[in-house]
Amino acid sequence: MAISRVIEGLPRRAGIAVAIGLVHYCCLTGWGNFPANSEDQGFPATEMLTATFIPEAPRVPDAVPLPVITLQRPTVDTSILTNVVFTNPDAGKVPGVVSPMSAPHPMAPDNRSRSIHARRAGLTPGEVLTVILGVQVLADGSVGDVTVAITSGNAAADELAMAYARSLKWVPGSVNRQATDMRIRYVIVLDG
Repeated sequence: MAISRVIEGLPRRAGIAVAIGLVHYCCLTGWGNFPANSEDQGFPATEMLTATFIPEAPRVPDAVPLPVITLQRPTVDTSILTNVVFTNPDAGKVPGVVSPMSAPHPMAPDNRSRSIHARRAGLTPGEVLTVILGVQVLADGSVGDVTVAITSGNAAADELAMAYARSLKWVPGSVNRQATDMRIRYVIVLDG
């Protein structure tokens, strides 16, 4: 349907194109010496406008070679580096103390060691005992005094729970980001 419209409009468009071409031809060949206004102020019919196409010259690389550039090695005075001192802001602090105020806690509880202590206490498989200890953790992370706060009812299990608490590596408690001695209650569950 769109093609039929183009074909129908083709003769009219072709006629318009031919008419525009004839007007241009007449103007360029001097057949139409029309004045600009009622007085004759136009160009004479003998003068023609000529346009010439000038092709661009092919690009040729530079004929002059680039100069060779040699860089000199810079000199560095290393004597001024001896005055630089690097300091560690965390020097002297105990690892694991990261907050302004924190309670002591084990660095990494050893569950395997806890089960060994449970077997030594004579617990049968499936038997579970809970001991609550009072543990004093010193500022350097070592364990001070360990006491039984709430017994499990088994004296051997209580003793082995205290031995387990002493065997752990502790992160000390802190006040104002400074490690300090603290006493906490620590729950140990021994399962056979």
